[in-house]
Amino acid sequence: MTENHVMTLSKTGLDFIKKWESLSLKAYKCPKGIWTIGYGHTSGVKPGMQITKEEAEALIKKDVFMAESAVNELQQFFSYPVMSQNEYDALVSLVFNIGTDAFRKSTLRKYIILGYPKKTIADQFLVWTYVNKKYCQGLQNRRREERQIYLNCYQ
Repeated sequence: MTENHVMTLSKTGLDFIKKWESLSLKAYKCPKGIWTIGYGHTSGVKPGMQITKEEAEALIKKDVFMAESAVNELQQFFSYPVMSQNEYDALVSLVFNIGTDAFRKSTLRKYIILGYPKKTIADQFLVWTYVNKKYCQGLQNRRREERQIYLNCYQ
């Protein structure tokens, strides 16, 4: 992958993630039962933990970087830029939420690598709507918006 093809999340994309993750300066258990703090940060979080808004901003930057790296890995399969900023932002939001391991194993990622049509890839966002094998309307709503962003329709 050449340096020219490495992308970064736009401010609009970051604002989208923040909107869905919400800010919590105190640790809480997310619907999946994982201790979470800041804007959806889970690594090393313990019950009773508290952080400042500045610390939450630093954590989201670190977490976004991990998601960006997983999405940027896709470029290694191509000799030309393969996605628009909207496509990239939607994918980073998805990866931020589902995790890099789940993304690397996903059908959505395979479809991108294999060159499936954009709408077919976009429809794969809608697969990620379950928490502990239970349907979650909130995730459905987020995935619909991510899908629209992927299809170049920021709202």
